[in-house]
Amino acid sequence: MRFTTAFLTSLACCLTMLSGPATAGDPSAGKSSYSLFDPTPDSALRSFIPDRPLNSISPFTIDAGRLQVESDVLDFSQSSDRRTTTGTLESLDPEVRLGLTQSLEFDLLTAGLLSDQTTANRTGRVTSHDIGTGAVTLQARYNFFGNEGGTYALALAPFVSIPSGDRHFGIQRVDGGIIAPLSINLPSDFQLVLETEIQAMRNGTGPAFASFTNIANLSHAVPGVDHLTASVEFTSVVNADRLTPDTYTAEAALAYLVTPTTQVDLGGFVGLNRAAPDFQISAGVAHRF
Repeated sequence: MRFTTAFLTSLACCLTMLSGPATAGDPSAGKSSYSLFDPTPDSALRSFIPDRPLNSISPFTIDAGRLQVESDVLDFSQSSDRRTTTGTLESLDPEVRLGLTQSLEFDLLTAGLLSDQTTANRTGRVTSHDIGTGAVTLQARYNFFGNEGGTYALALAPFVSIPSGDRHFGIQRVDGGIIAPLSINLPSDFQLVLETEIQAMRNGTGPAFASFTNIANLSHAVPGVDHLTASVEFTSVVNADRLTPDTYTAEAALAYLVTPTTQVDLGGFVGLNRAAPDFQISAGVAHRF
């Protein structure tokens, strides 16, 4: 774990130096003076691009000094095996994103309020019912290029989940990893996001192992409906621990821009193998201040 952390830190530092400062030909050069304490004015803001509604995150960072909040209003998922079925309800789980500079932001992610209930498939008897709070994750996000436009945009987002939440839904240890989202503008106004995540995980109290998540997300404006975007996504999670099964899911969502700074969305996924959850459906909102 120490080696992984040191390697990722060194990689981020090297990429930061390679990206270099803004130049006169860089679209971001005129915005370099804005900071957390001197916020970017409305007239200079980039387009509003939330992380919601699916699994992939955006490589575009929040403008310096601006705040963005994204949250599920309601999220329901179901998982089952041969003996039991568990339904989980989640709400009030905001992701708070704060722009520190024109290329760097800080994110606070919470798992919010959760409730789950497990029933026996054969008898329908409730075997467990829990209500509680989930873990808190701290994340930084640095954009290397593409924030102000262009065909490609790339960011790195190291994160750490801290001991928090209750015993059922939260965690009692430190986990962490790094996410690398790449956005590509395709012909006919399609946008493709390819994302890779490496995370240190634990199976119970055992030693840490690596988990690899890969996501492909394709989105496009819905023809004939202003401000409505549809997206489809495929997610694979491969674990380097033989006791932790790999999972594969397919997602789809609609996002509607109510105002230039407010979005509402509806989305969900279905599991593509037995180890994955059966399905999930969620509705949420995002707003930039």
